[in-house]
Amino acid sequence: MPQGALYFYWRRYDRSETLLTQAAEMSPHDVYARLLLADTYAQSGRPQESLETSLQLIEIAPNYANSYVYQARALQMLGRAEESATIMNQARMRFDDTAITEYEEAMLHVARGSVESTLECLERYALRKANGAHCIAVDPTFAVLHPDPRWLSMLERVGLPDFSSRL
Repeated sequence: MPQGALYFYWRRYDRSETLLTQAAEMSPHDVYARLLLADTYAQSGRPQESLETSLQLIEIAPNYANSYVYQARALQMLGRAEESATIMNQARMRFDDTAITEYEEAMLHVARGSVESTLECLERYALRKANGAHCIAVDPTFAVLHPDPRWLSMLERVGLPDFSSRL
């Protein structure tokens, strides 16, 4: 499964999908493989498959907040904003403040096309040196922001490298 993650970050979604699907078949309760598979579908422009995978994730990990974040993102990508908002409101009521971080909020903002809110969330997350903040610079979720000059400014302010020209 680590190879599936690498292919995801390298934006080789076909290969990532193959490896992550195999990992999920071999270990049906592998939350990380399903999470990355939902991500792979989202980034390759297949929100319906992302939604289906996030629903499978909810079945195996109903107490994992990101399961609902990924469901909400897929719904948003499918143009079902009201359902997405409902899912997130329910998730925020169910889970404490640490379960849904600024990183996940940024994922939702980018799906909505809200660049400013996405950048604000990512900056707050990186400045508090939260777990996984180093992934911001390479996460394909935020690739649509790379051409925006505010992206580079945000990376500079938080001390992260700019890899966008190499990806």
